[in-house]
Amino acid sequence: LPQSLAQAANSVLRAHPYLEGKIANPEPSTREGYSVSVKAPSELLVTKTSHNSAVNNGQAELSVEKFNAFGVSPFVSYRCSAASDSCVLQNPASGDDWIRIANNEAAARELATALTRLIKALQR
Repeated sequence: LPQSLAQAANSVLRAHPYLEGKIANPEPSTREGYSVSVKAPSELLVTKTSHNSAVNNGQAELSVEKFNAFGVSPFVSYRCSAASDSCVLQNPASGDDWIRIANNEAAARELATALTRLIKALQR
């Protein structure tokens, strides 16, 4: 079950990457993509790939954040902003901004629901 929930979250993440700027240009100045995977019995890995054509000769930058599901509220919240043209999901452990996607309320809701269900599954 956790793997299928991770796949559901990843399909939303692939379909709605954050692109800086109002026009969905396939080669924008800045683009962020995320993926989630399950590691160990209660650990979630969130991998962020940043593409910025002005930095690192256009090479992608990777960062991986470990999230331990035990002892945290499983409920993932989000907020969407027309001003930043994005939706941001909050890390349920810290409340910090966690995952950014394109400004799409339905996609953010679907992703928050999938991650909430995934965290609950990891807590069992």
